[in-house]
Amino acid sequence: MSRYLTPTAQHIEDLARTFGVVYERHPMDDWAVRITQLCGDDVAYDEVLDLLVALRRAGVVTAREMARFCVLHIREKAALVAPPPQ
Repeated sequence: MSRYLTPTAQHIEDLARTFGVVYERHPMDDWAVRITQLCGDDVAYDEVLDLLVALRRAGVVTAREMARFCVLHIREKAALVAPPPQ
């Protein structure tokens, strides 16, 4: 599913598959996107983070675990797309 095959992304996708969790868009998701846009920020969709939200909504992960996985995923993804040091 994810084009970023990081260890954290793989773990999140494995959790979702194990517990039969899929991301479904909620009205609050649309509200959050609109608020972000009104603040002048771009909205970047990330399938892995969406799955993480779904896992939290389903009670599979705690808020603390969600935050930890989110940080790890973003760091790992950034490391994949960062230019090599010169």
